Amino acid sequence: MLTRRLLLAAPLLMAARPELSLEAVDSARREAFLAWPKGAVFTCPATRARLVAVLAMGRQAEPFQIAIVGFGLDTGLGPQDWLAFVDSRARLLALEPRSQHGGMLETRAAMLPDRMHIALERLAAVHTTIRQREAWTDYLRLEEGLLVNAPQRQALPGTWQNALAAPRAAMAALLSPPPLGVPAQVIDLARNAFAPHAPAS
Repeated sequence: MLTRRLLLAAPLLMAARPELSLEAVDSARREAFLAWPKGAVFTCPATRARLVAVLAMGRQAEPFQIAIVGFGLDTGLGPQDWLAFVDSRARLLALEPRSQHGGMLETRAAMLPDRMHIALERLAAVHTTIRQREAWTDYLRLEEGLLVNAPQRQALPGTWQNALAAPRAAMAALLSPPPLGVPAQVIDLARNAFAPHAPAS
């Protein structure tokens, strides 16, 4: 359903698409490079890096291109993947958790028909004495060349959505103004502040 919704949010794929390549930085490290046609280059960790989609947001006459790049930042608790939202100047506008630690959190992104919003459809689950599940949608809105959090309603206390709100706000603060690439402090926050847990009941 969501994949179809993403594909129908035309025009998603544009003629002048950026290209993603993986290159060795030194003998012990590789990075992913997203090269835009006009020369801007975004750099991120190479682990499971791939170009997920290219969105043409805003007015059709003057589309604002945003690439969604997926990559991994694993921790001692297990694998976790992220979605980087990058504009054609190679600025990191937003970084959102895509999946964490064996499916505890899963996120799918889709541009809405108004071309001004991106829906982040999430599913969280944890196994304790009982299986707990929660599904919700967060939103990003295009605003003056930036992506800002645009909640439709306040998250309820004791939910995963509410537990995720504080680290998302901290991440947004680190990305203001939007950096080029993924700074070390952003990587540290992604690895540490987003550790999965069941919200307090």
